Amino acid sequence: MARSVYEADHEALRDSVRRFFEAEAVPHYADWDAKGAIPAAFWQAATGHGFVGLAEAGDPRFAAVVLEEAMAAGLPAVAFALATHESVA
Repeated sequence: MARSVYEADHEALRDSVRRFFEAEAVPHYADWDAKGAIPAAFWQAATGHGFVGLAEAGDPRFAAVVLEEAMAAGLPAVAFALATHESVA
């Protein structure tokens, strides 16, 4: 869904985050949920891609894009951890 609040850079981030979540989180999420933890390797990869800490980047829309994509992918614990900075290695 295109919204006027986002610009081309935000949509480019959205595409990257979506692909990352589809490859690195969605296939494993049920197992993580059952174990009650998201592995540090996931957070390290997300950080390496620049998807962690975007709330401090000066433009909150970038963080909003990541949170929207986490929820759209069915990853509420990822969204919560990113929003609260809990369990982020």
